[in-house]
Amino acid sequence: MTFKESLFRIYEEHYKKLLLIPIVIFVLCLIILGVIYAQTGSVIDRDVSLKGGIEVTLLKENLDFDDIENALMQEYSDVSVRELTNPLSRKSVGISIQVSDVSEEEITKFLKTKIDFDETNKDVYAPRNTESEFGENFYKSLLIVVLIGFILMALSVIIAFRTLIPSIAVISAAVMDIVFALTVASLIGIKLDGGAIVAFLLVIGYSVDTDILLTTKMIKRKEDTLMERMFGSMKTGLTMTISAIVALSVGYFVSLSSTLENMFLIIVLALIMDILTTYFTNAGILIWYAKKKGIQ
Repeated sequence: MTFKESLFRIYEEHYKKLLLIPIVIFVLCLIILGVIYAQTGSVIDRDVSLKGGIEVTLLKENLDFDDIENALMQEYSDVSVRELTNPLSRKSVGISIQVSDVSEEEITKFLKTKIDFDETNKDVYAPRNTESEFGENFYKSLLIVVLIGFILMALSVIIAFRTLIPSIAVISAAVMDIVFALTVASLIGIKLDGGAIVAFLLVIGYSVDTDILLTTKMIKRKEDTLMERMFGSMKTGLTMTISAIVALSVGYFVSLSSTLENMFLIIVLALIMDILTTYFTNAGILIWYAKKKGIQ
């Protein structure tokens, strides 16, 4: 028995079981997000650009990063510290600090006790303050953009297929991808910033392309058998998704920007989940729908 025949047999006999796997993962993610929300009041932490606070860039070579990070962690409850490196030599050239509920004078005074630097030299020390009201408004504006993007995507899918079940399958796949990426990002400590929200917006597009390809081939096309059409779509879709995962993974490891790193990681997580949602849940739903409608 060839690989293709074995695959066809698995889908013919177990498609209902396969479609449940991503759904179970989705439910677990919702439970985890619910627990995180109950404990912290938010499903994922935001950085200072979205909730207000001070962001400080201090350029000085040969700093003891671990010592400074530990001191800041002990002094402030909501702080994140990132080491800055030279893109060519990869040597440490300074630090970037984000901290909430602290004045610029206070953080400067504290850093002076640990590091010898000239706070008046803007080429060395650059604090930036984000008001909490501005950060909150910016955060809400970005969420509205994501919501509008999702609604437009859903309308496009419904108009394109004009059938309820296939359309719901495509839209639900995007929802599961976003929730999975959000859950993992929250668990590993990624802080939500403007770049991360843009990444979730991109996930909407990345999530539905393979689902639309699969649905179009299985439901609208008539050549070959249903399983042959599904297999052809899988080859094309997996090639697209794996290529994107590889490219974004390389970008993650070579990027020097924490914003880009977070964007790449969020999209990669969503794409990994998208393989399951597309070829387990969506494919299973479409096989069930095709059998019900007599589509061969």
